Amino acid sequence: MVKPSMLKSKIVAAGALALVAGMTGGCVERIIYEELKGESADGDVDHDIEVDDECSEALQCGEDEACFEGVCVGTGSLRFSLSWDADTDLDLHVTTPSGEHLHFAVPFTEYGNLDVDDCVASECFDQDGTHVENVFFEDRAPRGRYKVWVQNFNGDRVADYQIDVVGEVNRTLSGTVPATEGAEGPRHEIIWE
Repeated sequence: MVKPSMLKSKIVAAGALALVAGMTGGCVERIIYEELKGESADGDVDHDIEVDDECSEALQCGEDEACFEGVCVGTGSLRFSLSWDADTDLDLHVTTPSGEHLHFAVPFTEYGNLDVDDCVASECFDQDGTHVENVFFEDRAPRGRYKVWVQNFNGDRVADYQIDVVGEVNRTLSGTVPATEGAEGPRHEIIWE
């Protein structure tokens, strides 16, 4: 379930992607697409929303959230947080032991969410900052082997990235994806016992 409490997200709803923003307490707010204010007459999201503050600690985030690279992200028993600096649309992909595949086109399962996606097709919310994408799982998610990887969706630039795995398993993964549309980094395996 997506809860309102963040400033930037790529939201997938009714087959449409939208980059959204909104201020609450200096942290990023998740907004459900249908509830967006600031839509233009043609239904597109107004991308000219000014954002001044970022979180610097978890206390600035909502319940069940953490501050990651200045962005409040959802947490659970297992969290995969991707960060990178190049202005290119990287996408985080996570498959569960039961074979479900969370990514930008399938952002929800009954126990997992892609709740933050900072860049959509070359449009990054913060052109000069660190970009974030986040997937988290609730405690009832299946134990076993999770696979995680990064895809350079549009291939605009080479990108070095880091994935922080936090919760029941704690690891830091890193890599580079080439400036090639659809290029993928290595698939990493995480075992949650």
